[in-house]
Amino acid sequence: MHFVVIDAQSSPAAICNLPPTLGPCRGHINRYYYNPKERECLIFVYGGCPGNANMFETKEKCKKTCEKLF
Repeated sequence: MHFVVIDAQSSPAAICNLPPTLGPCRGHINRYYYNPKERECLIFVYGGCPGNANMFETKEKCKKTCEKLF
């Protein structure tokens, strides 16, 4: 038997409400995050080191995950 633990932080609504996190590194990688106030996916520059789950490689992936929730 296998179990999967899901907490509030892993739900799509919780993920899509997180602020964009640049991370501590100095890379320059374009990513998208969902902005619930604007109700759209916006681009930001990710540094390349640990950020959070509200970070998508494409605008389409961001929209598919988050726009239906709000």
